Amino acid sequence: MSSLLFSASITLLLLSILPLSTPEELLDTDGDPIYNGGQYYITSLNIYGSKGPITLQKTDDYCPYYITADKTENSRGIPVRINSPYRTQFISFDQPVSMAFTGRMPCHYSPVWGRTFDRYSRREYITIDGSNRYRPFIISKNDESDSYGIKVVSPDGNIISNVGFFEDNGLLGLTENSTAVTFKKAFYYANNPQLSTS
Repeated sequence: MSSLLFSASITLLLLSILPLSTPEELLDTDGDPIYNGGQYYITSLNIYGSKGPITLQKTDDYCPYYITADKTENSRGIPVRINSPYRTQFISFDQPVSMAFTGRMPCHYSPVWGRTFDRYSRREYITIDGSNRYRPFIISKNDESDSYGIKVVSPDGNIISNVGFFEDNGLLGLTENSTAVTFKKAFYYANNPQLSTS
């Protein structure tokens, strides 16, 4: 009996010392956790002009593969699938993720978000880049706000840059400051959630 009480005491002591916190989950606009593999409309809250849902934009090239904010009234943008290599049901802060548009892309491009360096402007843009290579991002919480920021990270998890819109052309890229965004469901679950893989 005494050994059982001793074991219970040790267990309680360890539980009081060891941290029991779990990673904080990201929430969508309904206050629900963001599903790993779920599809969401991402909306920019940027007050400097690039405000609206995320979509694609044509530039001088034939194919639209740059990313911008859609200013068309009542537009929802293009849904984005958020995937993490971690085998978790929900996405947590600072967890590596890949971002990819859903649906058929123009010119048979891959929908996966990547980075494209423009040698003329000496900028790096976030684009759909025609490959299926894993491009890690993380999503971080903005201070004193119900919005989030997206950052580019290296494969080993080091932060490379914030992701935001360039003010002169409204295109998404690697910027000094991160653009505030929210995530709205582009899918609906039954009682037992089943994620679409299409």
